[in-house]
Amino acid sequence: MNRATWLERLAKWADDWRAGRADAWSPARFAAAQAELLDWQLSHIAAFSAYARARGGAGLPFVPVTAFKAIALTADYVPADSPVEFHTSGTTDGQPGRVRLLDTTAYDLSLLAGFAHFMCPEADLRVRCLSLVPTDAARPHSSLGHMTRLLMQHFGDGRGGWFLGQTLDVAGLRCALHAAIAEAVPVLVLATSLAIQAWMDAWPAGETLVLPRGSRLMDTGGPKGRTQLTDRAAQHAWLARTLGLDPALLVGEFGMTELATPRYETTLRARLVGDTAPVRAYAGPPWLGTVVLDPATQQPVKTGETGMLAHIDLANLDTPAFVLTADLGRAVPLGDGREAIALLGRVPGAEWRGCGLDVDDLLAEMR
Repeated sequence: MNRATWLERLAKWADDWRAGRADAWSPARFAAAQAELLDWQLSHIAAFSAYARARGGAGLPFVPVTAFKAIALTADYVPADSPVEFHTSGTTDGQPGRVRLLDTTAYDLSLLAGFAHFMCPEADLRVRCLSLVPTDAARPHSSLGHMTRLLMQHFGDGRGGWFLGQTLDVAGLRCALHAAIAEAVPVLVLATSLAIQAWMDAWPAGETLVLPRGSRLMDTGGPKGRTQLTDRAAQHAWLARTLGLDPALLVGEFGMTELATPRYETTLRARLVGDTAPVRAYAGPPWLGTVVLDPATQQPVKTGETGMLAHIDLANLDTPAFVLTADLGRAVPLGDGREAIALLGRVPGAEWRGCGLDVDDLLAEMR
């Protein structure tokens, strides 16, 4: 394979999924693509190859997310001065992980396909995009800022805006919401959980709106280790009451800087299209897989059991497609042979350190 042909195959896969072709979900298709991309990355990402050798061929070489903070996990054809470099928030220990790409072609393709499927499944829908996410100009290495701008460009009506700088511009947001109501334009709010909390705290007490038909909100969660600062159920109750939105149209998104492809709750898709189960768990496109592992053995757990999440993102071309996280979760059946992932917090620190990986030794080997 080469990079150009892989991008063509990914685009074809997205077209097949969009068209509802059964082959889009073929396990054989996924397995073949996984094997080919693994070989490609072992040839082009030196640190990843060293890591796989250190593991001795024991299962898929899932890279711990901590490795992205310590070493360069980038394909050899990506220049050191590539303008595309995303950083994680680094909120847990202050050190951000880094993801350097040749370009955002695969990232953008995967993002737009998944968002259209789960968040905007109506044909030719245009919405007023209101962002409660820091701009990519203010945070040039933020994958979330890049994602938000891309979604505004592709799904917005051109009259949206950004309302989060050093503080939340509640007055500006309020004016924008009232303008959309006056013009009967559906609204798409893109927000982090922490921004929603700031919105709740600053909103005029008791004021409620009824957003135009077709409005919705995407909640991107928050930095790892800080989601406990918000009560998501309380936030959704407040949003539904204050904006006049059906709770099914309040959709959680789960993404990571280290992965090109986000996951989404299926509630909106289930309500508007009806071809999936409505669950508060996270589903993704057919080129994204997740394995639930026992923290102690790194072996897959039985379906429905809780474990640590390891992701296989076949849209990760320039950085490892196989990523081991410190997230706890379990598989949730969607009723069509496919699965979503329920997020259940973080792996306790001791278990993460003892999950069969001596991360310090591994990093030394990878270097």
